[in-house]
Amino acid sequence: MKVILLRDLRGLGQKGAVKEVSDGYAVNFLFPQKAAEPATEEKLAAVAAEIAKKTAEKEAEELALDKKVDTLRGATFVIKVKAAPSGGLFKKVIDNDVVKAIRAEKSLEMPTSAIILDEPLRSVGKHEVGLKSKHKKAEITVEIVAE
Repeated sequence: MKVILLRDLRGLGQKGAVKEVSDGYAVNFLFPQKAAEPATEEKLAAVAAEIAKKTAEKEAEELALDKKVDTLRGATFVIKVKAAPSGGLFKKVIDNDVVKAIRAEKSLEMPTSAIILDEPLRSVGKHEVGLKSKHKKAEITVEIVAE
């Protein structure tokens, strides 16, 4: 019997997946637990439409991120942090801080996963930071200034 899973089930599949299971398993376990429903033609069409919608949304997000990476190529962002007289920082600068600087200066929302930092920035000065999307890569400059 074909069923559509209504929640993630270990060993069987994830929510929305269409699976072939035995009649007894479906009737005695999956249906009473509200973990699956019978796969009718209408429900299969709805599942296919939902998958197509999610795929289109994901592609649109990837294209938008590609454009943002192109827009930010070569840009410089200033981050003010408390620092010691020797130039060391009291707080390391991480990808989330870079995202906040981009949001403050350019009003662009970037996911932290798009920022490439090998290690946190720990000193005053200019640092090269990478940006990546699915199809594009770029470099920006982050200038850390003592407050």
